[in-house]
Amino acid sequence: MNSPVRLSVSNFRKEAKEDEFGPLWLSGFKGHEKTSDCRLVKNLIFVNVFIVDEEMKMDEDKNSKNESLRNVLSHCEERSKYLGNLIRETIKYFTTIFSSLTTAAIAAKILVLHYGIERYIHCIIGTYQLSINLVNVMIASIEIIALIAVIIGLKDITRIYKVDLENNTILNKIRFCLGLYDEIAKERRFYEEDPYIFPTRFTKRDWKSSEDFVQEMMNWRKREYPLSTALGLFSVLFYIYIFSSMVLVIILLFV
Repeated sequence: MNSPVRLSVSNFRKEAKEDEFGPLWLSGFKGHEKTSDCRLVKNLIFVNVFIVDEEMKMDEDKNSKNESLRNVLSHCEERSKYLGNLIRETIKYFTTIFSSLTTAAIAAKILVLHYGIERYIHCIIGTYQLSINLVNVMIASIEIIALIAVIIGLKDITRIYKVDLENNTILNKIRFCLGLYDEIAKERRFYEEDPYIFPTRFTKRDWKSSEDFVQEMMNWRKREYPLSTALGLFSVLFYIYIFSSMVLVIILLFV
């Protein structure tokens, strides 16, 4: 909002004309144009008008920049929600594939053992042991596909999580530029011990660059509490899938 001084100067500029010294004198100085005092006053008025204009331009540029930052902030927040949902959907998707294929492999093995399907294959091939091995390989291949799907799922989740971390670094930078991480005065705090709008852990600046932050969060095994990060939990879950799938492949091949 413009101050009274700025409004008066602005109105003065609309009514004034220009000469070699700047704006024409105010009505009180008419008739004294050639005196040194009048020239000094005119020059001072011209300088003041120039300064006020520059300040107004700086304020407009600052407001425009803040508006652009808020738009980017809104976009990044929406993107963060999307990436979080994408990680959850990816986990569901590959978990469903793994459980379905594993169930199919176990069911096929039970059917073979119960109905002796290898005997029918023996009639075609002519060698009983070869027919057993062939059936076992066919069933184990189902679980091998499940194993490959789980490995792909883990790689995909790791990739999405890294993109989400990079998006969070952008969010932190914009919030800091907008002053959202500034400390709140004690008389304005909702909780006496909370000096910031966000939880204190969000305002920590323990990293020198965005790359350092992303790299440390991705290396969840080196953290004091490896399972304290989402990537650590997801990775352990998928490692369990991989280990159980490998054990099941061995069982299906040799039992």
